[in-house]
Amino acid sequence: MFFDLIEWRWTYEPVDVDGYIPDFLIHGPNAFYVEVGPVLTLAEFQAKAEKADRASTELGRDVLVVGISPIADLRLDSGHIAAGLLGEYGTYEGETTLDWAAAPWAWCRTCQRFAIYHGYQSYDHRPCGEAGHDRENPFAGAVQLEDLWAEAGNTVQWRP
Repeated sequence: MFFDLIEWRWTYEPVDVDGYIPDFLIHGPNAFYVEVGPVLTLAEFQAKAEKADRASTELGRDVLVVGISPIADLRLDSGHIAAGLLGEYGTYEGETTLDWAAAPWAWCRTCQRFAIYHGYQSYDHRPCGEAGHDRENPFAGAVQLEDLWAEAGNTVQWRP
């Protein structure tokens, strides 16, 4: 529901890579997988990321690990707020892997939607693919994201 509210097109459990099944594929020019877990700390995010890391060659695209909130407490020095931990897919020193960093939220002025980007590699927005121009200016959308998260939770809440 949260992805619907931020207007990200998605597919649930899109692939099975030797028993590893990412929770979602977010569609777009810069598509990526999302792994969801009940994680809060950096250590918990990293442990969840290890599963995706082992399947990175077969996955062939970036993976975002998210926790129990749309805002991860990953303490970004830049003042930005993070969605979670993003593994950027690529070949580094001859090995195909995911390079992990915090994934700051952004507001894309081109597509007029929420986006994320890799904290220090490619600043391209995901999922739209727009080149990230505003990484120097902290994104001030925490309240909007938390409100949308609450709305999503209320919409899908089980009621007897």
